[in-house]
Amino acid sequence: MSVELKTAGTEFVKSVLTLYRTAKYFREKEILSNKLLDCSIETGRLVTELNDCPDKQKSQVASDALEQLNRALFLVGVMQSENIYSSRRTQPVYNVANPLKEEIKKYIVIKEEPPVQMLPLPEELPEKTGEQLRFSDSGGFNEPYKG
Repeated sequence: MSVELKTAGTEFVKSVLTLYRTAKYFREKEILSNKLLDCSIETGRLVTELNDCPDKQKSQVASDALEQLNRALFLVGVMQSENIYSSRRTQPVYNVANPLKEEIKKYIVIKEEPPVQMLPLPEELPEKTGEQLRFSDSGGFNEPYKG
């Protein structure tokens, strides 16, 4: 299934709204459903922005969109496991979200970290002379407390 970013954000939000309208909410269900709507709307906004933003920003916007999409899908899964939504009702959301997730991943650029440069170890450690090293402390840190 091919996904067009121009309409994908709107389609995802529509699928969540359709799911949202299938249940009655009170107490914790209302909190979860409001979080679901917030994450879904933010996902839709970011996907739409991804379509129009400059190339330099695409990776960051895509990462943010994927994070919000994963949050929304997590909430759908929680609400399904709590029998707020049936799997039959959540399936259209997953049908839109899974191809969208794959499309978003195409825009994420993973920056490679430069390799860590290790300092060479000394060939030989100096022999112990039997004396302890003494450090001078001019700040009075090691002096006894006089309270």
